[in-house]
Amino acid sequence: MIILIQFIGNRAKPVVNVKNNKHSLKIIQKDALPVAAIICLMSIPYFATQADIVSCVAERHLHIAIGSYFLIYAIVLFIIRISLKSLFLAALLPTTYH
Repeated sequence: MIILIQFIGNRAKPVVNVKNNKHSLKIIQKDALPVAAIICLMSIPYFATQADIVSCVAERHLHIAIGSYFLIYAIVLFIIRISLKSLFLAALLPTTYH
Protein backbone atom coordinates (compact mmCIF):
# COMPACT_ATOMS: atom_id res chain seq x y z
CA MET A 1 0.00 0.00 0.00
CA ILE A 2 2.84 2.40 0.77
CA ILE A 3 4.18 1.87 -2.75
CA LEU A 4 0.78 2.46 -4.35
CA ILE A 5 0.19 5.63 -2.33
CA GLN A 6 3.26 7.18 -3.97
CA PHE A 7 1.48 7.31 -7.33
CA ILE A 8 -1.78 8.82 -6.07
CA GLY A 9 -2.19 12.57 -6.01
CA ASN A 10 -5.06 14.92 -5.34
CA ARG A 11 -6.53 15.36 -8.82
CA ALA A 12 -9.19 17.85 -7.67
CA LYS A 13 -6.68 20.67 -7.19
CA PRO A 14 -5.10 22.44 -10.16
CA VAL A 15 -1.34 22.22 -10.50
CA VAL A 16 0.13 25.71 -10.10
CA ASN A 17 3.87 25.02 -10.06
CA VAL A 18 4.86 22.52 -12.77
CA LYS A 19 8.61 23.26 -12.54
CA ASN A 20 9.02 21.08 -9.43
CA ASN A 21 9.40 17.56 -10.89
CA LYS A 22 10.93 16.14 -7.71
CA HIS A 23 8.97 13.12 -6.48
CA SER A 24 8.76 13.18 -2.69
CA LEU A 25 7.95 10.19 -0.53
CA LYS A 26 4.30 10.27 0.53
CA ILE A 27 3.09 7.94 3.26
CA ILE A 28 0.01 9.80 4.50
CA GLN A 29 -2.30 11.93 2.38
CA LYS A 30 -3.26 14.99 4.45
CA ASP A 31 -6.75 15.14 2.95
CA ALA A 32 -7.48 11.62 4.19
CA LEU A 33 -6.69 12.28 7.86
CA PRO A 34 -10.19 13.44 8.94
CA VAL A 35 -11.84 10.42 7.32
CA ALA A 36 -9.24 8.08 8.82
CA ALA A 37 -9.79 9.59 12.28
CA ILE A 38 -13.56 9.11 12.03
CA ILE A 39 -13.14 5.50 10.90
CA CYS A 40 -10.72 4.82 13.76
CA LEU A 41 -13.00 6.41 16.34
CA MET A 42 -15.93 4.35 15.10
CA SER A 43 -14.10 1.04 14.72
CA ILE A 44 -12.12 0.97 17.98
CA PRO A 45 -15.24 0.58 20.21
CA TYR A 46 -16.63 -2.03 17.81
CA PHE A 47 -13.49 -4.17 17.97
CA ALA A 48 -13.14 -3.67 21.74
CA THR A 49 -16.69 -4.92 22.23
CA GLN A 50 -16.07 -7.85 19.93
CA ALA A 51 -12.87 -8.79 21.80
CA ASP A 52 -14.69 -8.58 25.13
CA ILE A 53 -17.54 -10.80 23.93
CA VAL A 54 -15.12 -13.32 22.41
CA SER A 55 -13.10 -13.57 25.62
CA CYS A 56 -16.24 -13.82 27.75
CA VAL A 57 -17.62 -16.64 25.58
CA ALA A 58 -14.26 -18.43 25.63
CA GLU A 59 -14.04 -18.24 29.44
CA ARG A 60 -17.52 -19.70 29.87
CA HIS A 61 -16.97 -22.39 27.19
CA LEU A 62 -20.17 -21.43 25.37
CA HIS A 63 -20.85 -22.80 21.89
CA ILE A 64 -22.54 -19.84 20.23
CA ALA A 65 -21.94 -17.86 17.05
CA ILE A 66 -20.52 -14.53 18.18
CA GLY A 67 -20.65 -13.00 14.71
CA SER A 68 -24.45 -13.08 14.71
CA TYR A 69 -24.48 -10.62 17.62
CA PHE A 70 -22.98 -7.90 15.45
CA LEU A 71 -25.26 -8.71 12.53
CA ILE A 72 -28.31 -8.34 14.78
CA TYR A 73 -26.79 -5.21 16.33
CA ALA A 74 -26.31 -3.63 12.88
CA ILE A 75 -29.87 -4.49 11.82
CA VAL A 76 -31.33 -3.03 15.02
CA LEU A 77 -29.29 0.17 14.62
CA PHE A 78 -30.44 0.49 11.01
CA ILE A 79 -34.10 0.07 12.00
CA ILE A 80 -33.75 2.58 14.85
CA ARG A 81 -32.10 5.17 12.61
CA ILE A 82 -34.73 4.78 9.90
CA SER A 83 -37.66 4.89 12.32
CA LEU A 84 -36.29 7.85 14.30
CA LYS A 85 -35.14 9.76 11.23
CA SER A 86 -37.37 12.75 11.94
CA LEU A 87 -35.99 13.09 15.48
CA PHE A 88 -32.40 13.01 14.25
CA LEU A 89 -33.13 15.62 11.60
CA ALA A 90 -35.00 17.82 14.08
CA ALA A 91 -32.02 17.71 16.42
CA LEU A 92 -29.56 18.57 13.65
CA LEU A 93 -31.67 21.21 11.90
CA PRO A 94 -34.03 22.66 14.55
CA THR A 95 -35.04 25.80 12.63
CA THR A 96 -35.42 24.50 9.09
CA TYR A 97 -36.93 21.05 9.64
CA HIS A 98 -40.66 20.76 10.42
